[in-house]
Amino acid sequence: MKRLLLRAGLVGVLGIAAVCLLTPTDDILRSDLAVLDEGGLHVTFRRSGLRPWGLDVDDIRLQARDGQSLLAIEHLTARPTLTALLHLTWRPLRVTLRVCNGTLTGEGDLPTGLGASLDLTWAGLRFEQCGLPPSFAGFSGQT
Repeated sequence: MKRLLLRAGLVGVLGIAAVCLLTPTDDILRSDLAVLDEGGLHVTFRRSGLRPWGLDVDDIRLQARDGQSLLAIEHLTARPTLTALLHLTWRPLRVTLRVCNGTLTGEGDLPTGLGASLDLTWAGLRFEQCGLPPSFAGFSGQT
């Protein structure tokens, strides 16, 4: 019996690893973000990957239609909450962002036809290192 459980656990771990390694997350994410291009925002990222702890995305850049940089995010990790996993969905979602030499963490819903919501907490943000456009010149300091 123990041997059977060990084998089943090993098969489960190998299955999760195969899904994480073989899912084309870059392509899927780029096609999903193409919707924002129609609204005038352009989002680029260096790479993304599905991991056992969630979705990881590196070097995210949010740009206006004219090419002006609006926000640079060093790293994003998104993962479903325990409630979401029990219902086999990504809602609600936990998000961690490394931005402006600090960290934003939050929990909320993915965008739907009715909108999205996200409650955020932050620590160590340095707004002058964010590369915010001139229209945000009033933002300064550290949290």
